[in-house]
Amino acid sequence: AVLAFASCSENEEWNTSGEAVVSMASEAMTVSEAAGMFNIPFVVAGERNAAVQVTFEVAPVEENDELAPAIADENYLVTSNVINVAADSEKGNLEVIAVNDEKVNEKNRAFVVTIVSAKGATIDAEKASCVVTLKDPSPYEKTTLMNMLAGIYYPDEGQICVNGQEVANFICA
Repeated sequence: AVLAFASCSENEEWNTSGEAVVSMASEAMTVSEAAGMFNIPFVVAGERNAAVQVTFEVAPVEENDELAPAIADENYLVTSNVINVAADSEKGNLEVIAVNDEKVNEKNRAFVVTIVSAKGATIDAEKASCVVTLKDPSPYEKTTLMNMLAGIYYPDEGQICVNGQEVANFICA
């Protein structure tokens, strides 16, 4: 067995070139609620002479006609809000774990990831945020239908019929 430790000391040297800029790789992304662990990519551009440390804030979106707020520790987990990017790397990832509630929800859930600070770099204010949508599996997919029939997923309401015969009726409170 191999045991390895990594640490970042408070005396870490950060980039001083003045040319590094941090931004999110995209303004929005959609991930299946059943995805498990996934990455939210960000970019560090420009010349660097040392590492850059990026700090993120994660917050639920405002509820609207299409989306409901995703709640931390209920709908998703963030492994760390602070990511160090080596001087020779142009990309980094914020790791997130989607929590599958195993039912079909009325609305998909979403949260916003925002770069709030960057040691050794400036933040591109126009590209500092990414809206992440956690999408329920489609009720029209065969897998989802089979999971509903098996009692793994529960729709908010309705019934499942085969050849005009009701197979399951759902009334959820």
